[in-house]
Amino acid sequence: MGDNLESYLQESDQLSLNEEYCPEPEKIYIYNGLEYLNCNEDLMQSVTTTKFVNIVPYHVNMHCAEPFLEFALIKTFEENNKDEFTFITLPRVTIKDMKDDCKSIATSFVSGYCDADKVKFAGFLNDNENMYVFYELNIHNNFSSGLFRITPLWFVTVDEILNKRSVCNITVNETVSEFFTDFIDLIILKNENDCVIEVPSVFYTGTHHKKLKFDSIFSRGAIESGIFGKSCYFTDYKNAVKEGGWSHNNEPMIVHGKKITEDKSDNGRFIRGGIIRYVVFLKRNKVLFNCVNDDIDSLNNDDLTKRITDRNGLWMEEYDSISVGRPTLDNGNPFSDGPIVAVKEYNHFMPLSYHYINKATLGEVWDRHNNEYFIE
Repeated sequence: MGDNLESYLQESDQLSLNEEYCPEPEKIYIYNGLEYLNCNEDLMQSVTTTKFVNIVPYHVNMHCAEPFLEFALIKTFEENNKDEFTFITLPRVTIKDMKDDCKSIATSFVSGYCDADKVKFAGFLNDNENMYVFYELNIHNNFSSGLFRITPLWFVTVDEILNKRSVCNITVNETVSEFFTDFIDLIILKNENDCVIEVPSVFYTGTHHKKLKFDSIFSRGAIESGIFGKSCYFTDYKNAVKEGGWSHNNEPMIVHGKKITEDKSDNGRFIRGGIIRYVVFLKRNKVLFNCVNDDIDSLNNDDLTKRITDRNGLWMEEYDSISVGRPTLDNGNPFSDGPIVAVKEYNHFMPLSYHYINKATLGEVWDRHNNEYFIE
């Protein structure tokens, strides 16, 4: 076996040497929102109306199909599950030298992600009593990281700030969402043709702890027998908790000779499970609504769901992704497995972070109406 493997690797290396190197095309983006910022760093000191200074480090992630924005927010630590993501905010009176102190504060908060020389002042914006100081971060690492509920700083996407207004069931403070709603150009990137680049959506998957880190780097790959054919599937946070909290058939599960479900659980609850947070470019997306005139899936024998599946994968001929939410079925009930999103191309999504589920919030049986599922 060892000789065969070595021979295979040598052959693969030789083939690689014979192939012409084709570097990945450079992704070009234009961030017009920066034009709204004042770039005179020294001028910040003389603004007298400021009562609060908000430090806003941002990063343009270049490791997916298109570039996308991420903003560094801090997570408050509150009791009774009232944690929030908010700006790095300090009273103006606590800052002596605006230029040096703001840079020092930004550098300190993002030190785990990039060095001080990778933190560049991008400009500031003064909105009545609040000043917002932007710093561009040059981050090259594209690997997902393990984040916990007590992790103080997260990089949050535009979709999470404006649309979902939460990350892993933790609320984004409304002042953050309102700020970017008021200054909408600060969340828009354009390409070289001056066309707006799609803002990617955030979805999740779940799995047991044995696969969590592996899937967070390589993703779980295409699913052969999914309702949309062989493709890569994603869902929302609650469904991901179900996937990461219990075995698929609610039966005991063994991996590599070891039982990974609890002996005391009658529903296949994992000893430890987790979720993975992804950014997904939907591109040309087909949405299924279960309308009476929708196409019928010839491979689906279930009359209730035959208009919201495509097991042949015919959608791939015209679309980049397909999705179904929780439409009402003919029996009056919502589609219980939704929402489900499937993506055709591997480079149209990437993992952002992985998280272990706090088992104390699970209970014995998964409940779609439970809003108290949290990460460790």
